Amino acid sequence: MTGFPALKDKIPAEQWQDKRVVWDARVKLLTSQGPGTAIDFGLKIIDLLAGREKAHEVASQLVMARDL
Repeated sequence: MTGFPALKDKIPAEQWQDKRVVWDARVKLLTSQGPGTAIDFGLKIIDLLAGREKAHEVASQLVMARDL
């Protein structure tokens, strides 16, 4: 599980993952760290619903800045 970094102390340490997006298949829970991770979150939803290949296809068409 992940979440907004300022709320890290509210999430049990053994559950916290310092990642932009986390999928926990055990409980079918998708979490992200905030508004800046919205595209990553959306791509993970596509991955879960339509498959990784489709998520990569969609991602390749996005025009996004890298390494700002």
